[in-house]
Amino acid sequence: MARWQLTEPHYLNVPGNKWELEIRNRTTGRPERKQFPVPLHLDPDIEGDWNYAERVGQNVVDGKIIVCWEGKGQEKDIIFVGPPTPGMLPIDDEAKAESAKYSWTPTQGLDIESQQNSFSQKLLIGLTEELKGAAQAAPQAEGMNEFMKTMAEMMKVQTEILHKLANPAHEVKMPPLSPEEEFKRLGKELGETPVVDTEPPLPEIQPRRAAGRRM
Repeated sequence: MARWQLTEPHYLNVPGNKWELEIRNRTTGRPERKQFPVPLHLDPDIEGDWNYAERVGQNVVDGKIIVCWEGKGQEKDIIFVGPPTPGMLPIDDEAKAESAKYSWTPTQGLDIESQQNSFSQKLLIGLTEELKGAAQAAPQAEGMNEFMKTMAEMMKVQTEILHKLANPAHEVKMPPLSPEEEFKRLGKELGETPVVDTEPPLPEIQPRRAAGRRM
């Protein structure tokens, strides 16, 4: 026997699993079907993928996916081709002996602790730490600190501007312009140079009284 329980999602090479493509022959006009072998996706968290299920009455309370090599399993097992992976927990002596040939330790279960201690999770953490170390060890270019400081100031100003645009109530209102300043502003918008009259105003003309008639 060589049987494993899946503890992580897999794409397995399962004999007989094919994808069918239907095309239409341009000459005869008849449909033609072509089949291509493709891996089978199996996820132990998806109930529809389970080939073994535990029931209480009519309700399914738990399930699992058991895979095996051809001729090395039971009737319900899913036959796959290829070596085992860290996401396969061996459940018999032959499977344990095969998995022991590799440097990794199989994931022990579907619980959170087992998943956090899985080989793939440790590998991901190790790669992340390597990237952080490489970024910290990289020499800073000359003037980089000043450049980053300037960029931070620019981002701060941009954030304040966006905040004011999003909150018109906090917008600073400019004092009203005098008539002369408003006239100059209009002239600039029209592309013309305004001419401002600097001569003193003329004296106001007093209305004359009509002369009365003498009797």
